[in-house]
Amino acid sequence: MKESKELLNKISELNHIFSPSSPIQKRDLFFGRIDQLAKIQQTLKENGKHAVLYGERGVGKTSLANIVTEIFDNLFSIKVTCNRTENFKMIWNKALKKVQFAVDGASSIGFNVQPKKNQVQLNLFLPERDDIDATDIEIIFQNLNANMVFIFDEFDSITDESTRTRMADTIKSMSDNCPNITILIVGIGNDVVDLVGSHPSLERCLNQIKMPKMSNKELGEIVTNGYERIGLKIKNDILERLIDFSSGFPHFTHLLGKYAAEHALMNNNTIVDISAFNDAVAKGIDNINETLRDKYQQATISAKTKTKIETILFAAVTGNTDEYDCFSATDVLAAFKKQKKLEVITRENITYTLGILCESIRGKILNKVGSSKSVKYRFTNPMMRAYIKLRLYHKDIKNN
Repeated sequence: MKESKELLNKISELNHIFSPSSPIQKRDLFFGRIDQLAKIQQTLKENGKHAVLYGERGVGKTSLANIVTEIFDNLFSIKVTCNRTENFKMIWNKALKKVQFAVDGASSIGFNVQPKKNQVQLNLFLPERDDIDATDIEIIFQNLNANMVFIFDEFDSITDESTRTRMADTIKSMSDNCPNITILIVGIGNDVVDLVGSHPSLERCLNQIKMPKMSNKELGEIVTNGYERIGLKIKNDILERLIDFSSGFPHFTHLLGKYAAEHALMNNNTIVDISAFNDAVAKGIDNINETLRDKYQQATISAKTKTKIETILFAAVTGNTDEYDCFSATDVLAAFKKQKKLEVITRENITYTLGILCESIRGKILNKVGSSKSVKYRFTNPMMRAYIKLRLYHKDIKNN
């Protein structure tokens, strides 16, 4: 009975430590990203400075934004998540609604009135009209002395160009006139222009912080520190394999780390070994990011072409890529030949298949890059490469 209770406690703690389905919320479960945190801290210390945190999907931008709201003292942090239906006023209304302050009031009318504190939300000071601009936001903050940071996460989901332009104008206005207010824009993008557009006037006041994939060291810390909390260890070669299959994405580290530990605990082991890892891969494929599963299924759904498409995708993720994670049909053909498969696939077959995988009907899991003479391909969602590698590994396990 005691052992069962202890196991349940460890499983419960395990679900708290590893969270593949949601961003990290607490500082004690957050590892790595020292450089990015230092740059954010530098931004917060410098009056009139703001920042844009950008990078690929799935590299942990939201987790880092969550930690910012927790670890910096003497700072009032407000974080909101943007969505594609919102405009400039709507996102600021959502943010300002989270800011409350007390004003003096009265409890009744007449003699001997007792003073009373009323809570007022800052969004009440927004103009009633919908068409507000940077000046309207500036006016709200002019008489506030508190140090505040407003974090707008998933800003890439905003499709309204007017909203992006007005946010850029607001950043410039805050820098010039409200130096105690910091704005942090967070979103998917290759550069700052992808998120807020090209505004030369912002260069002086905007700190550009790129969020790269996590290093092997950082991914290893997620696993080893997490396992230490529940009394587990992991074999070095298994840890290296788990890190390799994570491909720089903490989502996969949390996913595989969680299910591998769960397998070890359920089998009364204190060491995570190859059997635990293989079980984690099988469960991970079934419980991975739903978007990845759906896109892969859409790409391979036809029974007639499923095998060929899977074969070409498997070759694509094992072949050579350039510094931008792009690959050519020639790279895929070379990888296919190394696998020494019995089926015959020509370069023309590969080019045709890669082409249809760029179409919406196949989930558009690939994008074409470059000119027709030197066309290359890149996964639309970089995490798809890691997912396909897991599927290939799991298929090889079942066949051997």
